[in-house]
Amino acid sequence: MVHASPVGCAIMREGGAPLTAACAASARRTGARLRATVGHQGRNNLRKIASHRAANRHEIAQLRAHDRAWMRGPPRMAAAGDFNSMF
Repeated sequence: MVHASPVGCAIMREGGAPLTAACAASARRTGARLRATVGHQGRNNLRKIASHRAANRHEIAQLRAHDRAWMRGPPRMAAAGDFNSMF
């Protein structure tokens, strides 16, 4: 599966980057909303619609940042009890 998804669902399905719970929920919400909007028109149309939707713009930017960070390599895991690892 190509790792170019603007929605980040591909990452989560492949068990890749451990997104924080909030980001994962946001990604799931955004993904569901966009998929419901475009049906099966393909990922490029999805990205186009996503980037032109004012309400989603910050979410999309955040998820693209996650994608870029994940492409640079697996994130270093924080210590188990670390407060920052939760957010």
